[in-house]
Amino acid sequence: MKPGTPGFVGERLREAREARSISAIALAEQLGISRAALSQYETNQASPRPDVMRRIAEVLNVPPGFFLKPARPDRPRKVFFRSRAAATKMAREKGRKRLHWLADIVIALCDHVRLPQLRFSPFEPPTDPKRLSMEEIEQKTKATRRYWELGDGPISNIVWLLENAGAIVTRGEFHEDKMDSFSRWEPDDPAPLVFLNADRASAVRSRFDAAHELGHLLLHRGVPDEYWGPEISLRESQASKFACAFLLPRAAFGDEVIVPSLDTFLALKPKWLVSIAAMIMRSEDIGLISDDHVSHLWRNLGRRKWRTREPLDDKIEPEIPRLLRRAFEVISDHNPTIVETVLTETQLSEIDVAQLAMLPSGFFELERDPKIIAFPRRY
Repeated sequence: MKPGTPGFVGERLREAREARSISAIALAEQLGISRAALSQYETNQASPRPDVMRRIAEVLNVPPGFFLKPARPDRPRKVFFRSRAAATKMAREKGRKRLHWLADIVIALCDHVRLPQLRFSPFEPPTDPKRLSMEEIEQKTKATRRYWELGDGPISNIVWLLENAGAIVTRGEFHEDKMDSFSRWEPDDPAPLVFLNADRASAVRSRFDAAHELGHLLLHRGVPDEYWGPEISLRESQASKFACAFLLPRAAFGDEVIVPSLDTFLALKPKWLVSIAAMIMRSEDIGLISDDHVSHLWRNLGRRKWRTREPLDDKIEPEIPRLLRRAFEVISDHNPTIVETVLTETQLSEIDVAQLAMLPSGFFELERDPKIIAFPRRY
């Protein structure tokens, strides 16, 4: 009988498979093994032979050492998914695993570089979303802006704002049509974690996604486990209300909407960096337009074919996270061996680390002149 791989952890195999959105049947076929054998590997009833282990690592594109790391604690984690009802379970599991890996990178980095201090919660999160009124959400957006000393004007860069407040933000192609963004902030997380999907979103919609996730992190982090499953649509609606109110303060935005029309909103878009659709929703929320006028604006938006692609979407540049990239650049410039230490500690592929940390292609092969790069401060 051929020996298996000592120390192989089946939970890590399932994690890597789900992170790649590969079904158990498809992976077994690629490996040339039975579905039953793969199931035994994932449930720790057996471990793969060394040659099978090497094939698994190659197919899933992770170092072999990934499968020797201890299993993660077996408990559910609350992930806020901004997704349509049609989003598959596989897509959500892929998102959960990407957040696991993002957290692993941050934990490894924190041993070697000081990231911004967490300044993220100016109020206690409510425990029951059903008791959270629109006016309370409005007040919490004001409190958040005051806490971060933002004033009431446009915010030029939401991503940098979150990073400077201590959140970890990444943005990338997720290759899942029904998923826009997702986030997590568990007690043992190194920081709030936010993933922005770059597949389809315009810059202004990506900004809205970031503000939407901020709403979840502040409004819904305290929801107890027993209330977590129900009221998903309510939480999504509340996070969107928060995003609108945070990006478009009632008084400052309302003063500029003299004539609430699509052309007015288009003229305001370069200043506020918010979609026309979001401005319609905000105008309705604060009573600038009647129900009939709202319906009229939505019909006109459809007639102009602006529902999926608005004017200026191709002119406004997307906001790119910088925090993790600059952290890697700093340690690489001052002690390149630490970069190898981080890769060893995470046991993730260089490609995955580069994508999640927003590093340029080939970063781990580049030799750069020493330099110190300050963290972003302007937002």
